[in-house]
Amino acid sequence: MSRAASAPVPAPAITPMTPGHVLLALLVVAIWGGNFVAVKIATATVPPLFLVALRFGVLFLILAPFLPWPRRSQLPLLAGIGLTLGVGHFGLMFVALSLGVDASTMSVAIQIEVPFAAVCAWAVLGEKLTKRHIAGLVLGMIGVVLVAGDPKVLTQLDGLAVGLMAGGLWAYANVQIKQLGRHGALSPQMLNAWLGPFCVGPLLILSFLFEDGQRDALANLDWATVVALAYILGGASLIAYGAWYFLLGRYSVGQVTIYMLLVPVCGVLAGVLLMGETMGLMEMVGGVFIVSGVAVVQLRRLPGPLRRLR
Repeated sequence: MSRAASAPVPAPAITPMTPGHVLLALLVVAIWGGNFVAVKIATATVPPLFLVALRFGVLFLILAPFLPWPRRSQLPLLAGIGLTLGVGHFGLMFVALSLGVDASTMSVAIQIEVPFAAVCAWAVLGEKLTKRHIAGLVLGMIGVVLVAGDPKVLTQLDGLAVGLMAGGLWAYANVQIKQLGRHGALSPQMLNAWLGPFCVGPLLILSFLFEDGQRDALANLDWATVVALAYILGGASLIAYGAWYFLLGRYSVGQVTIYMLLVPVCGVLAGVLLMGETMGLMEMVGGVFIVSGVAVVQLRRLPGPLRRLR
């Protein structure tokens, strides 16, 4: 069967991102870079799967009373996203960080999601993979490999493998979110809230099967864990994911997810500044490649007056 026969949906036209939306995407990746440190701190006290269940449960309790119900046709897709993103991606990422993987290393490993997302969007949604986009991906992934070239990574292979699986699931979840939009508009905060009912139950079951100490963790929270939890809920979830869902509703998956290649730069800086992790020459050179990869894709798409300033 030809690819055209298996993907009847025509490739959408590429809409250039406005400068304001470019800045919004940069804010998101900066917040997410710091989120690896917050999760690292929180999972030192709270079991990781239980922590993910708290994240989605608290968001649902805060947001749902002020939001409308989703349409019935959207419920199956919401359930799928809840399992892929909530249980799969977040569960595996938090577990990986609890296994001892550095925040900076995890912020690099998770970038496997960028090429995965582009390929998934091409295969499932029929989105275009332009030469410029492929070049940006290649530059970015070279940067990821360079940043990951530190010998310390060899001592964290188990957690790293879990992180790579988390990245693959995040990529597919972005395609699911794009498909959800075809069943009617769903605001970013509605998506933040209504994933909860579909993933909290499975996460709690997995937590109580494979983890312990949940009650003690809640009873003995210290200030660092409380601040980390507030960052995870307020910054990384309400603000960053809300903005991310907003951008996915307006641009192609490939356009938006390319910015994830900047997360390692922010994650490494956060790890160095807040956790005392080291940053070597390979990491710095890799960061240059990553930024260049994003620039190759996006600078061409800026409005004409801004392009002429380059």
